[in-house]
Amino acid sequence: PFNSRLIAGLGGDDITVAHKIGVYGQVTQSDCGIFYVEKRNYILCAMVNGPDNAETNSKIKEISNLTYQYVKNL
Repeated sequence: PFNSRLIAGLGGDDITVAHKIGVYGQVTQSDCGIFYVEKRNYILCAMVNGPDNAETNSKIKEISNLTYQYVKNL
């Protein structure tokens, strides 16, 4: 049910992701995952400072999207 971070950055593409979110109090938010992309599997761990809210989720989503677009276009 935690689809508002790394997975949200994929833009709706049908990609399998095994991931685990992390929270350190209201100080640090993270999401680390293995992305199973055809011929280009990769691992990404994104961590941001801040409380668990829409802003920190959005930052992790953006990091995921930028990484996915880069890998997809290699």
